[in-house]
Amino acid sequence: MCVDQSCTRCSAHVSSWYNTQAEEAVKAAGFPYVSIYRPGLLDRSNVAETQPRPLEVALSKLVSKLPCTTLAKAIVNEAEARLREATTTEGVATQVVKVYTNPDIIRLSK
Repeated sequence: MCVDQSCTRCSAHVSSWYNTQAEEAVKAAGFPYVSIYRPGLLDRSNVAETQPRPLEVALSKLVSKLPCTTLAKAIVNEAEARLREATTTEGVATQVVKVYTNPDIIRLSK
């Protein structure tokens, strides 16, 4: 673990480590179905902030941003699909873990 928290690479590493730990804890909890969303850069243009975040501004020139509404729609659509599936089948024998990245999130939001 890096001591200098102002270092972007270090902060990303620490954040990634905590996210991995959280994901593993959720998986270990034994839920029958787990959805993990890993969006890239989120488009927060509809969030009222006085100053744009400098790192977001720089990154948005390099990668496309995913609108927060697209992420929200994907989460709702996927949850509703799992709910419909759960009401039409009997118990789940093994745990199912799905990990969604930007392309998956965009597809699920439709």
